[in-house]
Amino acid sequence: MKFIICIIIYLIPASINSQIIKGLWKGSFEVNQEVEKKVSINKYNFDVQINQINNKELTGVTYSYKTKEYSAKATFNGDFNLVNKTATIRESIISDVEKNANSDVCKMVCVLKYSKNGNKELLTGVFTSFNQKNNKFCYAGKVYLEKVTETFFPKEVFIKSLPKLKITQLSKNTINDSVFKKIDKISIKIKDSVVGTIKVLNTNLNPKIIALEYNLPKEYNDRQNKLVEKLIINEKDVTVSFFDNGIIDNDSISVFVNGQLLINKKMINYTPIILSLHLTIEKPIIEIIAVAENLGAYPPNTALMILTFSNKRYEVPISTDFKTNAKVIIEYDANKEILIQHF
Repeated sequence: MKFIICIIIYLIPASINSQIIKGLWKGSFEVNQEVEKKVSINKYNFDVQINQINNKELTGVTYSYKTKEYSAKATFNGDFNLVNKTATIRESIISDVEKNANSDVCKMVCVLKYSKNGNKELLTGVFTSFNQKNNKFCYAGKVYLEKVTETFFPKEVFIKSLPKLKITQLSKNTINDSVFKKIDKISIKIKDSVVGTIKVLNTNLNPKIIALEYNLPKEYNDRQNKLVEKLIINEKDVTVSFFDNGIIDNDSISVFVNGQLLINKKMINYTPIILSLHLTIEKPIIEIIAVAENLGAYPPNTALMILTFSNKRYEVPISTDFKTNAKVIIEYDANKEILIQHF
């Protein structure tokens, strides 16, 4: 009998704690925008209603708004990692849009870390966003949310069913850089983000890989070129964008394309570094090698490489250090469907 009682005592708190982020969240997000080579910060209010299903799966709605500029509602799905308490929120359908002529309608992907600061429950992290019509990159920035009990917006059914809890009023200080210093570096791997049909294979099939063997400068000769992805595409033009894959910590990279230096010791952040590449029948293969110029504040050096072609988008998280480079191979074949191989 004592054994059964012990099980009940330990299992009940675990069940309660697993639902930690279900509820109402209120705060803001900051957009980093580059205008005439100057980075400006634009702040929007952000209300989120989260439903947590089976502990890990997330659904809900978001409300983004800024007076006289933009307001919209979006549904989302996502997941919650119970080990590192990280939530990924992916907006899917945007509705009830009111905006001025200068605003874009963009779907956000947020990666947020749950934490507690005294009596406050927080979700803090970063986001990227992509145009709802053409899937092109819009902007990126930081998110700060506090758990609250009330909202100006209609409550979803799953919120109405929650027991009333006493939660500290939203603080006047929203996004604070000191909060982000406590966050572990977050890896953004966006699921279900590719538009269209793409087959993804792993290397258990032992695919044939063509080694191009381009020589890099001497200072990189002692580093291993680790193959991360190979893509076979049926479009000749591809855009490659690089972002920091998490909290901005001054990571800098150089990028070689078929042995030619195209990005030289650039710091990666929320503003993308963009390459436009062209493949031909005569030269159907492009080899991209990213090398670390430093390790930033949180080693290793991590980046998110986004490949866009024919209205399709594919994300490749890459990690580099002073021993290993990251290599991605793109091959053009007009007669094949798109194929992606993980390594």
